[in-house]
Amino acid sequence: MSGGITLFSNIRMVGVLSIAALIGVLIVGRLEHLGDDAYLNDTKLQTTLELVELRENIRKEIIDRILKLSELATIVSQNPSIDGDQLSARAKELIETTPDLISIGIAPDLVVTRVIPAEGNERAIGLDYRSNKQQYPMVKQAMETGKGLITGPVNLVQGGSGLILRQPVYIGEGADKAPWGIISVVLDYEKFLAKLGLPDIGQAYEILIHDVSAEGAPDQVLFGQKEILAAGPVLLTLDFPYGVWELAAVPVGGWPLHKPDHMSDRLLAFVLIGLALFLLWYIIRLADTRRIAEVRLSNAIDALDHGFIMFDPNDRLVLNNKKYLDIYNLNRDAIEPGASYEDLVLRGLKRGVFPTAVGREEEWLAEWNAKRGGDFDSEHFLSDGRVIKASDRTMPDGSIVGLRIDVSELKEAQLGAEAANKAKSDFMAVLSHELRTPLTVILGTARLSKQVDRLPKAKELTAAIDALPGDESETLKTQLSGVYDMISGMMEKLERSGEHLLFLVNEILDFAKIEASGLSLDIQSNDIGEIIQTAAGQMAPMVEQKGLELNVQPVSATLNLDAKRIQQVLMNLLGNAAKFTEKGSVSLIAEVVRDQIEIRIKDTGMGIPPDQVERVFEPFHQVDSSNKRGIGGTGLGLAISREIIEAHGGTLSATSVEGEGSVFMVVLPLNHSG
Repeated sequence: MSGGITLFSNIRMVGVLSIAALIGVLIVGRLEHLGDDAYLNDTKLQTTLELVELRENIRKEIIDRILKLSELATIVSQNPSIDGDQLSARAKELIETTPDLISIGIAPDLVVTRVIPAEGNERAIGLDYRSNKQQYPMVKQAMETGKGLITGPVNLVQGGSGLILRQPVYIGEGADKAPWGIISVVLDYEKFLAKLGLPDIGQAYEILIHDVSAEGAPDQVLFGQKEILAAGPVLLTLDFPYGVWELAAVPVGGWPLHKPDHMSDRLLAFVLIGLALFLLWYIIRLADTRRIAEVRLSNAIDALDHGFIMFDPNDRLVLNNKKYLDIYNLNRDAIEPGASYEDLVLRGLKRGVFPTAVGREEEWLAEWNAKRGGDFDSEHFLSDGRVIKASDRTMPDGSIVGLRIDVSELKEAQLGAEAANKAKSDFMAVLSHELRTPLTVILGTARLSKQVDRLPKAKELTAAIDALPGDESETLKTQLSGVYDMISGMMEKLERSGEHLLFLVNEILDFAKIEASGLSLDIQSNDIGEIIQTAAGQMAPMVEQKGLELNVQPVSATLNLDAKRIQQVLMNLLGNAAKFTEKGSVSLIAEVVRDQIEIRIKDTGMGIPPDQVERVFEPFHQVDSSNKRGIGGTGLGLAISREIIEAHGGTLSATSVEGEGSVFMVVLPLNHSG
């Protein structure tokens, strides 16, 4: 059986490799053909670019000479009787500045009467164009149309070949306009071609330049051979005032059939095919190993004690384990590869898998989809009472893997802890209330007792003593005054201790409120300057009692805040600064910085160790130092103050240097909406 499987596998491998080899050869052939076409197109593009450069050079040189000829024609037309020496001087100047210009011929009434320079051109004098069968048709055409023309190459009577530019000349205006004759410029054909760079271009390309204008000489070839047109040349048209030329070019030897390195490319392609076949063989060999690995992975996922699920980038189910099916047993039949995530959730909602969604299915589904935009952790409360923690993570390709962990026991423990914490907060709140009620009575009684001499019974006793005779009355009144003073002193101490105890109870009550239900604020528009002045005024006696200097620099600004709460914070910070400062000063400085208020409470006290600065804002925390610990307090004031400031959208922070003092900074936004 094993041998049969191996034989089948080998036959299949040979078949796959053969098909792959055939496909590779076809691809190589196609790529080679595309490469040759691309190279041919690049060659034609390069030829076109060079031909464009040649065309622009020809245009520039031709127009330059046409302008010079037109200048002479204009001079003659405007002054037909111009002195011959003046005309000759101008013509010689043009010849000297144009190396390829051989001569300039002036032919009134189509008879050459002057050639400049005369030397070497004597044979041209007296030439009557009417009797020259080769040149007369073109000259006649120029005189009839009034347009200049170029003829060439032609054999010159003075020897050699050249290009002849002819410009007809007319005199007079309107109805009086009459032909005067013609002016010709003879260019040295070879020199002109060299000026254009044609000999250099001709080493790489076969060039044809011929006249295609209706006015030009039939089939006039100015350069090259017309056979080039049969080789599929690059064609460009050159328009200029004397006619239209067509430029054609093909590389010497014709257009290439292949890229220059096509053989090496072909060899490389076959090497790559060989490598691809080897890789294909290797991949087929690995396929069985991969199947075994997939089975092992599947078994490993099934062995997990938690539910596992995977979705592809299109939110289609790819893989899940048995534990996932056990967790969502009510929805088991819908959990199949290819099922969409939305279908799974919708079916689960219909079957009551998620009891928290009953009656609000659409809202619950919208909330769940909003959470699922990326990595997230959430909790499912199932209908059987279990609590499942869902953790989904997005992979780089967009796939999503998720774990479903049964956290029912942990959830129960968490709820128990939260209930205990709430019970603690409730107990603290109740206890604080129960303590504050008798404290209020005690403080009221102490304040009344400080003035015991004004009480009705005390007044009756005083009246009774006054009724006694003489010295006895004065003695008793002196003794009674001492008793009253003693009682007042005792009540003063009792009041201070009671107020301190009430302050501690109020801090505990505030903290209990914050922990139980959060901080409630009465937000109104208030002037922060007035709040600062009020807080500083109330704390001034405490600061001055210690012999400290109090510096206050308020700022006037209107903010939306709870005035009593902000005043509570400032008094707390000023009180702390005074308590921890033995000499020097306490400062409260406020200023507007951009879109916020910054309030700094600075002291010159003992300071806070660096590792304790941030911890002073923790509930019940006090700096662990003997000289600071003796000052007392609950350790809740700064924690409550930070809660109040943060509830206003601000921050409370501290900086300190041991031995030099501390700075507490309150930052409040100017535009807090509450």
